[in-house]
Amino acid sequence: YHVKQLQAVFGESFTPEPILRPTSLRPDMEEVEKALRGGLEALIFTNPANPDGVVWQPDEIRRLVDVAREVGAYLICDECYVDMVYVQNGHSSPLDIEGELYDRAIVCRGFSKSLGCQSWRVGYAVTSPVTAASIVTVMDPGTKRGERQRE
Repeated sequence: YHVKQLQAVFGESFTPEPILRPTSLRPDMEEVEKALRGGLEALIFTNPANPDGVVWQPDEIRRLVDVAREVGAYLICDECYVDMVYVQNGHSSPLDIEGELYDRAIVCRGFSKSLGCQSWRVGYAVTSPVTAASIVTVMDPGTKRGERQRE
Protein backbone atom coordinates (compact mmCIF):
# COMPACT_ATOMS: atom_id res chain seq x y z
CA TYR A 1 0.00 0.00 0.00
CA HIS A 2 1.09 3.52 -0.65
CA VAL A 3 1.70 5.11 2.74
CA LYS A 4 1.92 8.63 1.27
CA GLN A 5 -1.54 8.35 -0.29
CA LEU A 6 -2.99 7.00 2.95
CA GLN A 7 -1.34 9.85 4.85
CA ALA A 8 -2.96 12.31 2.44
CA VAL A 9 -6.38 10.84 3.28
CA PHE A 10 -5.95 10.14 7.00
CA GLY A 11 -3.32 12.72 7.98
CA GLU A 12 0.44 12.82 8.38
CA SER A 13 0.28 10.94 11.68
CA PHE A 14 -0.79 7.76 9.84
CA THR A 15 1.85 5.05 10.33
CA PRO A 16 1.48 1.39 9.35
CA GLU A 17 1.60 -1.24 12.10
CA PRO A 18 1.41 -4.85 10.85
CA ILE A 19 -0.73 -7.40 12.68
CA LEU A 20 0.70 -10.80 11.83
CA ARG A 21 -0.85 -14.26 11.93
CA PRO A 22 1.98 -16.07 13.72
CA THR A 23 0.80 -19.69 13.79
CA SER A 24 -2.37 -19.95 11.76
CA LEU A 25 -3.67 -18.95 8.37
CA ARG A 26 -6.84 -17.67 10.09
CA PRO A 27 -6.80 -14.09 11.36
CA ASP A 28 -6.23 -13.83 15.11
CA MET A 29 -9.41 -11.94 15.96
CA GLU A 30 -8.29 -11.34 19.55
CA GLU A 31 -5.17 -9.52 18.28
CA VAL A 32 -7.15 -7.58 15.67
CA GLU A 33 -9.72 -6.48 18.24
CA LYS A 34 -6.96 -5.60 20.72
CA ALA A 35 -5.25 -3.42 18.09
CA LEU A 36 -8.50 -1.65 17.19
CA ARG A 37 -9.36 -1.01 20.84
CA GLY A 38 -5.76 0.11 21.43
CA GLY A 39 -6.13 3.16 19.21
CA LEU A 40 -5.52 1.79 15.72
CA GLU A 41 -7.10 4.34 13.37
CA ALA A 42 -7.30 2.17 10.25
CA LEU A 43 -7.07 -1.54 9.56
CA ILE A 44 -6.09 -2.78 6.11
CA PHE A 45 -6.88 -6.41 5.43
CA THR A 46 -6.97 -8.59 2.34
CA ASN A 47 -9.94 -10.86 1.74
CA PRO A 48 -9.30 -13.32 0.22
CA ALA A 49 -5.71 -13.19 1.36
CA ASN A 50 -2.80 -13.52 -1.01
CA PRO A 51 -0.78 -15.76 -1.21
CA ASP A 52 -2.48 -18.19 1.21
CA GLY A 53 -6.06 -17.82 -0.08
CA VAL A 54 -7.67 -17.50 3.36
CA VAL A 55 -11.23 -16.17 3.10
CA TRP A 56 -12.56 -14.31 6.14
CA GLN A 57 -15.70 -15.89 7.59
CA PRO A 58 -18.97 -13.91 7.93
CA ASP A 59 -18.71 -13.90 11.75
CA GLU A 60 -15.16 -12.50 11.54
CA ILE A 61 -16.28 -9.73 9.18
CA ARG A 62 -19.26 -8.90 11.42
CA ARG A 63 -17.02 -8.72 14.51
CA LEU A 64 -14.52 -6.55 12.65
CA VAL A 65 -17.21 -4.09 11.51
CA ASP A 66 -18.81 -3.99 14.98
CA VAL A 67 -15.54 -3.21 16.77
CA ALA A 68 -14.41 -0.70 14.13
CA ARG A 69 -17.77 1.10 14.34
CA GLU A 70 -17.55 1.14 18.15
CA VAL A 71 -14.07 2.73 18.20
CA GLY A 72 -14.44 4.83 15.02
CA ALA A 73 -11.65 3.10 13.05
CA TYR A 74 -11.45 2.86 9.27
CA LEU A 75 -11.61 -0.56 7.63
CA ILE A 76 -9.85 -0.84 4.29
CA CYS A 77 -10.58 -4.19 2.69
CA ASP A 78 -8.56 -5.27 -0.34
CA GLU A 79 -10.83 -7.59 -2.33
CA CYS A 80 -8.84 -7.68 -5.56
CA TYR A 81 -8.98 -11.50 -5.58
CA VAL A 82 -12.74 -11.69 -4.85
CA ASP A 83 -13.51 -13.26 -8.24
CA MET A 84 -11.11 -16.12 -7.51
CA VAL A 85 -12.88 -17.58 -4.47
CA TYR A 86 -13.65 -21.25 -4.93
CA VAL A 87 -14.69 -22.28 -1.42
CA GLN A 88 -18.05 -23.78 -0.57
CA ASN A 89 -19.21 -20.92 1.68
CA GLY A 90 -18.13 -18.23 -0.77
CA HIS A 91 -16.89 -14.79 0.15
CA SER A 92 -18.00 -12.39 2.88
CA SER A 93 -17.37 -8.65 2.79
CA PRO A 94 -18.10 -5.54 4.86
CA LEU A 95 -20.54 -4.80 2.01
CA ASP A 96 -22.57 -7.89 3.03
CA ILE A 97 -23.38 -6.69 6.55
CA GLU A 98 -27.10 -6.03 6.86
CA GLY A 99 -28.20 -2.46 7.39
CA GLU A 100 -26.37 0.67 6.40
CA LEU A 101 -22.80 0.48 5.09
CA TYR A 102 -20.35 1.41 7.84
CA ASP A 103 -19.30 4.92 6.81
CA ARG A 104 -15.62 4.24 7.47
CA ALA A 105 -15.45 0.99 5.52
CA ILE A 106 -13.61 1.13 2.21
CA VAL A 107 -13.77 -1.94 -0.02
CA CYS A 108 -11.24 -1.93 -2.87
CA ARG A 109 -11.64 -4.15 -5.90
CA GLY A 110 -9.88 -4.35 -9.24
CA PHE A 111 -10.17 -5.69 -12.73
CA SER A 112 -6.60 -6.81 -13.37
CA LYS A 113 -6.75 -10.16 -11.55
CA SER A 114 -10.18 -11.36 -12.69
CA LEU A 115 -9.71 -10.24 -16.30
CA GLY A 116 -6.10 -11.44 -16.61
CA CYS A 117 -4.78 -7.91 -17.16
CA GLN A 118 -2.23 -7.71 -14.34
CA SER A 119 -0.40 -4.69 -15.71
CA TRP A 120 -3.51 -2.50 -15.95
CA ARG A 121 -3.74 -1.50 -12.26
CA VAL A 122 -7.38 -0.44 -12.69
CA GLY A 123 -9.84 -0.71 -9.85
CA TYR A 124 -12.49 0.96 -7.77
CA ALA A 125 -13.53 1.55 -4.17
CA VAL A 126 -16.94 1.21 -2.56
CA THR A 127 -17.52 3.40 0.49
CA SER A 128 -19.80 6.03 1.98
CA PRO A 129 -20.21 9.41 0.22
CA VAL A 130 -18.27 11.23 2.96
CA THR A 131 -15.28 8.88 2.79
CA ALA A 132 -15.44 8.85 -1.02
CA ALA A 133 -15.14 12.65 -1.02
CA SER A 134 -11.91 12.37 1.00
CA ILE A 135 -10.52 9.78 -1.41
CA VAL A 136 -11.38 11.94 -4.42
CA THR A 137 -9.41 14.89 -3.01
CA VAL A 138 -6.31 12.70 -3.08
CA MET A 139 -6.86 10.72 -6.27
CA ASP A 140 -8.45 13.43 -8.46
CA PRO A 141 -5.93 14.91 -10.93
CA GLY A 142 -7.33 18.35 -10.08
CA THR A 143 -6.02 18.17 -6.52
CA LYS A 144 -2.68 18.86 -4.98
CA ARG A 145 -1.60 17.75 -1.49
CA GLY A 146 -5.17 16.79 -0.60
CA GLU A 147 -6.67 20.20 -1.39
CA ARG A 148 -8.58 21.41 -4.43
CA GLN A 149 -6.53 23.61 -6.70
CA ARG A 150 -7.88 27.07 -7.35
CA GLU A 151 -8.17 28.21 -10.94
